[in-house]
Amino acid sequence: MGYGCHQDPVRGKSFLEKSKNSPYKSYGLGMMYAEGIGVREDIEKGVEYLKAAGNYGPAMEALKHYKKSLFGVWRRK
Repeated sequence: MGYGCHQDPVRGKSFLEKSKNSPYKSYGLGMMYAEGIGVREDIEKGVEYLKAAGNYGPAMEALKHYKKSLFGVWRRK
């Protein structure tokens, strides 16, 4: 999130990828991909990461903002 320092999404993504598996890691990567922060936007990949976060509250809340279209493509609500 860059609290107390300069925000660098690319560096943040590399730190998240190197960290151990946790709901926070999945949530962070999910939001980066779903919103296109530091990476090319890929809502489907973002939703996969958010689902991998399990019962982590912010991830569950974020999933409410995405839905699958009639043709199976993930979109923002």
